[in-house]
Amino acid sequence: GNMDGFQTLLERFQNKSTLTIPLIFALIRPFGQVHEYLTLPTILKYFMPILEIIPEILDNLTDDELKREAKNESKNDAIAVIIKSCKLLAARVPHQEETVKQLEIFRLKIILRLLQISSFNGKMNALNEVNKVIAGVAYYPHRHPEEEWLTPDRMAKWIKDNNVLEILLRDSLHQPQYVEKLEKILRFLIKEKCLSLGDLDAVWAAQSGKHDAIVKNVHELLAKLAWDFSPVQLDHLFVCFQASWSSANRKQTEKLLELIRRLAEDDKDGVMADKVLNLFWSLAHSDDVMTDIMEQALASHLKILDYSCSQERDKQKTIWLQTCIDEFKSNPKWVVPALRQIKDIVCLYEPGGSSHAGGPTPGRANSANNRQSIIAILIKSHSLITLVTNNLCAYMSQVRDLVRENPDINPEQYYPDGRYNHVTQVQERLSILRFLIKDGQVWLCETQARQIWTALAQEAIFHCDREACFKWFSKLMTDSDPDLDPKMMKDFFEKHILHFEPAQLTESGLKCFEKFFKSVNIVEGKLLHKVKKRSLLLNNADLTGSEYLWRVITNAGEDIAFRAIELLKEVSTHLGPQLQSSLTQYHKTFIGECLDRLRAHYDTIGVLTKQNIGGVGIFEVFEKFVRL
Repeated sequence: GNMDGFQTLLERFQNKSTLTIPLIFALIRPFGQVHEYLTLPTILKYFMPILEIIPEILDNLTDDELKREAKNESKNDAIAVIIKSCKLLAARVPHQEETVKQLEIFRLKIILRLLQISSFNGKMNALNEVNKVIAGVAYYPHRHPEEEWLTPDRMAKWIKDNNVLEILLRDSLHQPQYVEKLEKILRFLIKEKCLSLGDLDAVWAAQSGKHDAIVKNVHELLAKLAWDFSPVQLDHLFVCFQASWSSANRKQTEKLLELIRRLAEDDKDGVMADKVLNLFWSLAHSDDVMTDIMEQALASHLKILDYSCSQERDKQKTIWLQTCIDEFKSNPKWVVPALRQIKDIVCLYEPGGSSHAGGPTPGRANSANNRQSIIAILIKSHSLITLVTNNLCAYMSQVRDLVRENPDINPEQYYPDGRYNHVTQVQERLSILRFLIKDGQVWLCETQARQIWTALAQEAIFHCDREACFKWFSKLMTDSDPDLDPKMMKDFFEKHILHFEPAQLTESGLKCFEKFFKSVNIVEGKLLHKVKKRSLLLNNADLTGSEYLWRVITNAGEDIAFRAIELLKEVSTHLGPQLQSSLTQYHKTFIGECLDRLRAHYDTIGVLTKQNIGGVGIFEVFEKFVRL
């Protein structure tokens, strides 16, 4: 300084034509670093004029020059350091608040230009500068004197007034590090309560219709920010979700479902989870959404109920079980989804004991929150088995009326609710009934058994109805522990199954008959389990249902008749202790019964032959004769 160094420095700046950014950086930075050691007269005489020259030089940079400098910014932050050094020097002089303010404004002006014109690297550097400013004003508010011009409010206003968010959302969103820096700006706006609903719309629109990388990055951004949103902002975000749902393709919808589900994953208080559950429920009810997407929405709904961290998770399940039951009762188009959701929600509970209702249940069955106890509540509070059975019968009655007017209806192509065909409609109702009976450890009562048999077997509309009924009852009649009330099993067997037309029996129908036939006779002691073997022993030749079995042998289709013969042989040739003692008499009686049946058909053939009656009638009798 004593050798006119400060004067030389000033003259160098006054000769603007030869100054470059690196040179300005090299000249001014050292003095910014030692600003506290410079005397006030020195700053006033030499540096204050320089502080007027530097902004002018920087302001006159062309876009190309600024872009060039931006490429090198990552190495030394030249422009940012120059402005910072100027601020430090100006701050040493009393009453220079306006100068400091203008330097702050100029700094923001340069940042804005860089955001608008730069390539990716330049824009990243500008983003870093924005975040440095935010860090300075927002996170260290007491670091600067009180008279510091740039405050959080003013910074937020600058971002809004200059459409910084709009500029940032135009491109580069496929770069995770870029979106990470954008997140900091958005968090600042949220903290300052300056993120408008329009800004949210802009963020959401930035990923709409874009490729996967952008969608993924923006969705992750929103998932992180959502926890800091106000209730109004969160509601608006959900409005954005719903608006996109109706126009999204399959892939977009799947991404949207994934994002919404993420919002509720770490919810401890249940607030976000409740919102997301309601949103999934609403989205699943959209009429224009594809069935598989609707099912994905419900699957996501179920996952939230399953993985919810809320202290009220059991209460949530109870609420949604009630919602599903209400939907089942009030919305004919939502019977299948509602029943599936009821079943899936109940399956979220641990299984209970293994005894039927009325018997003791070991282990966890005494807990209020196991599957068996939840089903018991549903049956007691909502009469769910009765409710579903009545619904099935009412549905079949409606279809029956429709088929009378349109006899050519194909059950696999008839979609009463627009989503699920007739076959599925029947199967889903039967499926939840079996689930409630099986997992709830209750017996199917006579009234419901009769209703189901009449609707699906006795008065079947389609072949598939009868098949579904046969298979359903067969599954209920397990060998070890049938799910039909033992008090009414024989009565149901005699009044309904034994009155079914043998000619209409299918393989499934015969299997159903066999299950009941064996179970009823085991209960009566007429058939005995063979020790250590699965076969049965005949203990009483007067089997309940044996007459019907003979009718099946003589009247059913050929394949069914041969299977019936095998069943008759199975139960007639393995004798228990009671019949072993009178083996000769049993054989004589059995052969005599066969001869009596042969004689009856032989006599019929004779009558038909004498009357000269041929054709189908006599061949049917011959077929019965041969089978016997």
